[in-house]
Amino acid sequence: MRWSGPASREPDRLDKAALGAVRRWRWSPTIVDGRPAQVKGFVRIPFELR
Repeated sequence: MRWSGPASREPDRLDKAALGAVRRWRWSPTIVDGRPAQVKGFVRIPFELR
């Protein structure tokens, strides 16, 4: 997995939290003509500090 997001104000803490969340996601492959296809996408991950 490659991180290409903007630098956060607390890069270590927030970037690690974002990567940790994404690593737990499970994806289903995109199917084209009955076969899995390679695709690229962009996922925005909003964070709120409380």
